[in-house]
Amino acid sequence: MSGDADRGPGAVDPEAAQRLRALFSSTTPRVYRRPRLLLALLALVPVLFVVSQPLPWHHDIVPGDGYHVVYGSTRSYWFLIIGVIVLGAFARIAMRPVTVPVVVALIVIAGVTMIGVYADWANSYSQAGSLHMDPYNGPGFFLAVGALAALVIAAGVAWYDRATSSSF
Repeated sequence: MSGDADRGPGAVDPEAAQRLRALFSSTTPRVYRRPRLLLALLALVPVLFVVSQPLPWHHDIVPGDGYHVVYGSTRSYWFLIIGVIVLGAFARIAMRPVTVPVVVALIVIAGVTMIGVYADWANSYSQAGSLHMDPYNGPGFFLAVGALAALVIAAGVAWYDRATSSSF
């Protein structure tokens, strides 16, 4: 009589216990699964920012002289700096798992960019409104808004990826 009969009720099979212990206390590192959606969004943001720069953004209304077309490269060049920072985040996430500081950095970058886009929009509308004219938002501005949307979604995906990752 060997096996379960030798042990009393509630006894644990030592071999099964050893297999469970090996399963839950594995010291082998996990393979890093790159978040493809996050990387795609982070690659899209700088591309949209760069493409938006040579396009018209707004009309600068000059009293008595009509308007001048404002391009992104003349007034909103700071988007290129945001694009470089986002490329740094892309490189970091491509090499290593998403960490809390990276998530916080993406949220802060998205927030600062949102404030900048809103300020640009509000400036255009207030300038046109003060002269009783219709404001103009060109394709470059809307590409930058699209890049901002991709950046906000990327921050959310990074947060989700960090929250669901099993390595804390």
